[in-house]
Amino acid sequence: MEHDAARPEGRKSGYGVPVPEYERHLGWIVERYAPGGPGSKTRQTQQTRVVLCVPPPVDEEERLRITTERRGMPADLLDRDAERTRAYAEAARRVGAKHAEFVSTADLHAAFLERGAGWEKALLSDGLHFTEAGHALAFETVLAAVPPESKPDRFALDAPTHDALVGANATDDWHGHLRESLG
Repeated sequence: MEHDAARPEGRKSGYGVPVPEYERHLGWIVERYAPGGPGSKTRQTQQTRVVLCVPPPVDEEERLRITTERRGMPADLLDRDAERTRAYAEAARRVGAKHAEFVSTADLHAAFLERGAGWEKALLSDGLHFTEAGHALAFETVLAAVPPESKPDRFALDAPTHDALVGANATDDWHGHLRESLG
């Protein structure tokens, strides 16, 4: 959703999608991939469930500061605003409610706002992207939406962990690109 909610008059206008189109597309995705959904091509099993994430809010004040102060652009080129982002969150909630029988909804928008005063700086690094605490809250919110029978601890790993691939003290560059070019 991050790009879908770009303001049509803002500096990232090429990414924006009108709310009705976003809602229609999101509904199509859910119907197509949720087991038991009307257009599902997915084999329904007890372990399969779609979790729909309601997009988080933005810190409009910080986005405006970055646009005007850091980038030196006029304020009317603001890329995101709280009202528009809220409209996308409401659209995602409607899709989740419409398909509640085969979709769980993780409402990141509500979870972030429920943190109370100061959520913006605590959870968003630049008014849009998550801080470490924002990632943790998003994880907790999504995990809470996963039905008990589908929780990760109920299943065996089907691929090696990151640590198994590169070791516990490796960098994020597990493909080795940086080590090769810097080494």
